[in-house]
Amino acid sequence: MTTTATTVAGRPLSGWSRDARFGTWHALLPGRPGEPVLGALHIDRALLAPEGTRERLAGAVLAAAKLRLPGLLGTVDLVAQAGEAWLITARPPVPTVAGLLAAEDSRPDAGSAASVLNETAQTLLALHAAGLAHGSPGPDTVTLAPDGVALLAEAALGSVLGDSADTDLQAHDVRAWAGLARALGAAWAGSRTPAAELFAHCAATAESDGLAAARAALVSGRGALPADFLHRTALRAAVAAVMPEVTGTSESRELTEASPSPQFTEASP
Repeated sequence: MTTTATTVAGRPLSGWSRDARFGTWHALLPGRPGEPVLGALHIDRALLAPEGTRERLAGAVLAAAKLRLPGLLGTVDLVAQAGEAWLITARPPVPTVAGLLAAEDSRPDAGSAASVLNETAQTLLALHAAGLAHGSPGPDTVTLAPDGVALLAEAALGSVLGDSADTDLQAHDVRAWAGLARALGAAWAGSRTPAAELFAHCAATAESDGLAAARAALVSGRGALPADFLHRTALRAAVAAVMPEVTGTSESRELTEASPSPQFTEASP
C-alpha cells in the first residue's frame, strides 16, 4: 500500500517500509534531537470502509494499550491524517520472526524458539484474561527487540480488520501459536531432538488443552533446552544480523535499549 505522505504527526517518514496484513509499516524519524524513531502502520483504507470501523478500531487499540503489557509493541497514538489512519508505535516492528526464519545467515537455536514461544504465550494469555484477542499472531507480527525479547505487533487489529468469519479470535490465537511452535521447532531445534519433540508436544497441547497448558508444558520441559538459553546469546546475534536500516542514518537509542522481559517460570502471566 503506497502513500504520498512525507510526514505523519509532524514527523518525517524514513525510506524504510514493510508490507503487512493490514497495511504498510514505516519508520518515523525524530522530529527533534534526542527523540526516538517510531513505527507507523499506514492502515489500508479499504479495510476502514465499513461504517463504524474507525470507531471500533480506536476502541480496540485503546483497550490493548491500556493493559501496558511488556510483551506488546507499545502504542503511542492512532492518528487520522488526510483521510488516512496511522497507528503510531514506540519503535518500528523490526526485525520479525518471519525475517529470521527467511534469513540464510540467521542461526537462532532451540533456546531462542523457547524464549519467543514463552513470551508470546504469556502475552496472549494476558490479552485473553482481559477479554481481548490479538487476532493475527504469527511470524510476521512477532517482532524482536535487540536483546531478543519478543513483542507482539498489531495487537487487537485482527478483531476489527480481520476475517469476520473467524468469530472466536482467542481460539484463533491459540491455533496460530501452535503453528508458530511447529515452525520454530522445525527451523531452530533440529530434527528429532528432545527440543523439537518438546515444541511439537507444546503445539499439540495448545490445540487440545489450551494455551496455558501448552506454556506449562514448555516451562516444565526446559531441561531439553540449551543450559544457557536464558542469556539469549544466539537470538541476540541473529537479531543483530538481520536488523534493517530504518532511519537512513544511525539507529536511535530506542532501537538498542533492552525491553522488559516476561519470565520463564511456572507462574501464570
